[in-house]
Amino acid sequence: MSVRGNEEQSRIVVVGAGFALWSSGRCVAAARWGDVARLRCYTRPVGASRAICAALALTDGAEVEFREEIPGWDRFLDAAAGVLPGVRERLTQLSTLVEDDARELVLYDKPLLGGSRRR
Repeated sequence: MSVRGNEEQSRIVVVGAGFALWSSGRCVAAARWGDVARLRCYTRPVGASRAICAALALTDGAEVEFREEIPGWDRFLDAAAGVLPGVRERLTQLSTLVEDDARELVLYDKPLLGGSRRR
């Protein structure tokens, strides 16, 4: 399952244990921080400009995408930086995404058992 937020009707809600994407008054996706397998950011066209997006791959195989225009974006990134190892240090690189549409920034990649990373 892949869920994308429509920035005009959506909002990201952050709680201590995780986050949720609400759209048109209903919860369309929710996850605990421990269920995040990977968090990556990239740009995507939005009208005549580009927006930074975050894609969260979850351990159950689902993926959720947030755009920076969605209310709750900053709170989500702040919370992720406090919970997911390494995110805070990499957030300073988000502005580099607008320089190159092909660039992708992995903010978090959950280690697999034995210490290796996902591919």
